[in-house]
Amino acid sequence: MGEPVSRVFVPSVTEEDGGTIALGCFSTEDTAWQVLRAFLKKSEQMLLESCSVVVWDVDIVGEEAMTILSTMECRDCPVCGRRTFWIDVDNFSALCHGSACSAWIE
Repeated sequence: MGEPVSRVFVPSVTEEDGGTIALGCFSTEDTAWQVLRAFLKKSEQMLLESCSVVVWDVDIVGEEAMTILSTMECRDCPVCGRRTFWIDVDNFSALCHGSACSAWIE
């Protein structure tokens, strides 16, 4: 068998009605981000409120086992006008995750 996994990365999205959709459980952060980004390209087709990537440490009891790495809210893109996810990097630049846009804003 391979090495035991000490932590897992879980990307998820939250719908406007409060329901959460987990997109999987991965052994690397990079894979979790790839899956989340691929899902967000279709975000304008759903009524979503937010998304996040959470890391869980294995064999830890309680709240200390979970760390939220990143959370994004669904907003109107200032370029394409669609309601989608876009990352505002320190309020200076942003990247729209909409499939028809993908604008880089500075």
